[in-house]
Order: sequence, then C-alpha cells, then structure tokens
Amino acid sequence: MIKSIILLSLLLGAAAYAEKSYSISQLDVSAQLYTDGSMAVTEARTYVYQGSFSYAFREFPQLAQISFSDFGIEENGQAYYLSQDGEPGTFRVTREENRTEVRWFYRARDESRTFTFRYTARNVIQRSQDAGVLYYQFISNEWDHSQHNVRISLAPPEGAGLPAVQAWLHGPLWAEYRVNTEGDVIAWCDHLPAHSFLEVRALYPPDIFPAAPQQSGVVRAAIQKEEADWADEANAHRERIEKESAAKAKRKEQGKWAALVLAFLGFARWYSLFQTYGKKPGYLPVSKMSPEIPDVTPPALVNYLLQNRQIGGSALTATLMDLAQRRFVSLHEEQIEQKNWRGGLKRKTIYYWLADRSQWRERDKELLPFESRLLSFLFDELAGGEDRLDVEQMTKKQSKMISFFSKWVKQVKEHGDRLGWFDLASQHGMNAGLLTSGLLLIVTILIAVYAGEWAVITG
Repeated sequence: MIKSIILLSLLLGAAAYAEKSYSISQLDVSAQLYTDGSMAVTEARTYVYQGSFSYAFREFPQLAQISFSDFGIEENGQAYYLSQDGEPGTFRVTREENRTEVRWFYRARDESRTFTFRYTARNVIQRSQDAGVLYYQFISNEWDHSQHNVRISLAPPEGAGLPAVQAWLHGPLWAEYRVNTEGDVIAWCDHLPAHSFLEVRALYPPDIFPAAPQQSGVVRAAIQKEEADWADEANAHRERIEKESAAKAKRKEQGKWAALVLAFLGFARWYSLFQTYGKKPGYLPVSKMSPEIPDVTPPALVNYLLQNRQIGGSALTATLMDLAQRRFVSLHEEQIEQKNWRGGLKRKTIYYWLADRSQWRERDKELLPFESRLLSFLFDELAGGEDRLDVEQMTKKQSKMISFFSKWVKQVKEHGDRLGWFDLASQHGMNAGLLTSGLLLIVTILIAVYAGEWAVITG
C-alpha cells in the first residue's frame, strides 16, 4: 500500500512537472544615461505562468569595464526587500567570480505577473575626443525563452539639450528602431526568439558626459564605417531571405498544382485498375452444410489453396502420409540395440519408409506429377534405388532435401495454377496497384521537398 502511494505521488509529481511552463508576453526596458557615463535601467517583464513557480532570476556577466549595482525588484508598486531567507517578497544577490545573479522569490500559479527589475550599469559610456560611445546588450542570447512585444527606450542625460545622436540596433533582421527629436533611441521587436540578443550602439557628443573618464584618440569615423559595413551585410542577408521566401512561395504554389495533378492521375489509375480487376465475378450460392463426401484433393494442393499459393514444409509431410493412406508407401517402427559409451546396450526406436513398387508401377496414372516426383526423389535418389528409406537418413541429407523442396514447391504451384482456383489476373492487378501506390508516394515526397513542405510533413 505504501509503495503504491509513493508511486502515485511520483507519477503525479512528474505529470505536474511536465505541464509546468512559462512565457514572456511583454518586456519594456527604460534606460537613462547620466553625465558620469553610468546608466539606470528599468525592466518591466510580464511572465505568463502555467503551473506553479516560486522564483525568477537575472544574471549579469563580469565585464572588464562595466559593473552592475543598485539592484531592486518591485511588483505593483510593492518593493521586494533584500534577504537571504528565500521567502516570497524578497530577493538576494549572489556575486561570483564571473557573474552576478539576482534571484527574487514569490508564489505564482497559472497566472500572469509583471515584475519591475532595476539596476545601474556603471562605465557604459566610453568617452573619446570626438564621441561618447554606448555599446550595450540590453537582452543577451542566454535567455532560453522567446520574448514578445519587446520595447527599449534609451534617453540621454537630462538637461543635455537635443544632442546629435547616431544609433544602430543589432539583433534580428525584423527588429526596428528610430531616434526621436529629443535624442531618445527607441527600439522594438514583436518577437525575440530564444537565444537571440538585442543591443544598441550609439554615438553622442562627448561633452554631454563631462564626468566620464576621457580616452585619447578619435573613434567616430571608424565606428561609422564598421556599422555601414555591417548594415550592408545585413541588407544583403535580408535581400537573400526575401528572394528565398519569394522562391519558396512560388515553389509552394507550383507544388500545390502538381499535387492536384498527381491526385487526379492517381485517381484515374485507381479507377482503371478497379474497372479491370476490382469487380468480383458472380458465384452460385453454396450451402453451409452438404451430405457429399469430402473432396479427395491432395494435401499439397489444399495447402496451396488455403495459404494463398504458398507451400510450407508440412505439405511435403502431408503428401507422404496421404501416399501411405493410398498404399504407395508405408511407415514402420523398429526397435534396435546399440552399444552405449560404457560398453553396454541401449534400445533405440527408428522409423523408416517402405515403398511398394508394385503399387507404384500398377497405379502410376493415379499419381499427380508432384507426387510421382516425390516418390522418385526419396527412393530412387535419396535411398539409392532401395525400397527402404530411414527417416534419420532424410535428416542427414538435409541439403539435398532443401534443394529438392524448392523445385517441388514450384511443381505443386504450377499444377495448382492450372486448376484455375486463383484469379491470377487479380494478382497482376494487386501488383500493379502496389507499384502505382509506391510511385505516387515517391512523387508526393519529391513534390513536398520541392515545395518546402517537408518540415510540416515530418512534424
């Protein structure tokens, strides 16, 4: 009983775990730059839960120049407080050698929750003589879930006036962005797949970051050239995708018509085969019971009839027994004595066949060709012309028996075919139908591959 309860608990737990999942339906990122080169980031991420969940986390890599601090979590205006106890409504920060993890705790089940996550990224602006450069990945490719309705807003330092901003967005080809008249970089992406990133590179006038450390040299022209080259590559890639999509749509349309033609040809071929082979001939009614003596059809032919023209090894044995019943041969048993390995005697039972050659000669016309051939093989070839053939001798000469059997089966089939019990034309029709089905399947697969629908077919 206890084992059953434990097993049931494990099964229920496994089922609950299998149903557990979540998605991210919306993400709003608001980033504010400051004159010292730091940036305050606020992320409002909406999770849609299926099943029970108790925590979420964010990870930050350990970078050479950028550091992360001032972490905070909020939900519906209620702040989570820093604690190590893992209670709902708390969060903790774990710093390791190569990363920092922020984990917050809650209780959610089959519902939608929006968490506001705040942090400060320091030294995100690299200030040179001709530009203040931001190169920041707001969403890394380490997310293993897709994110929908993503929006990023990046604002310059307050009071900076209307700075001349040049920006570029890196990520999926369908992601878009713009720079408004106030110098804000606005980016959006309806669907960001799992393990995809979204990052912004922006050039600002260097004087709006007076408190940021300044580096020697100029970088604006090199960055502009690099981004122009990347833009050309992205545009070429986008153009290739558009051409491939157009070609795929064309192949899909052609494949649709090819499939219709193939279906029509297949139906026409099926109808032709049905008209030729599919109609059953009429038969006289057969009563379920009859006073007539059962038919004396040889057992090999009965096997041929019942097994759909297939002849098994039992047909040969049954033929021998039938020949014995008709007194062409007889089966005998004999007790003999043999010495055992200790020098004593042991009794052994042997079985052997005897041929009645007088019956064989006088009633030769009663034998069917395959019956006569069986007797000739056993007693003229296997027994060397003797009238006696030991069963053990038959097993010892197995290779000869196998070689003879294949030829004998062919002889039985030929005799059965001459009787007209099977409509051989219907066999040809069946083979033609199978061949047609195979060809249709192959052509269908080729059309599916050509039309680009193979991924749908295979799941």
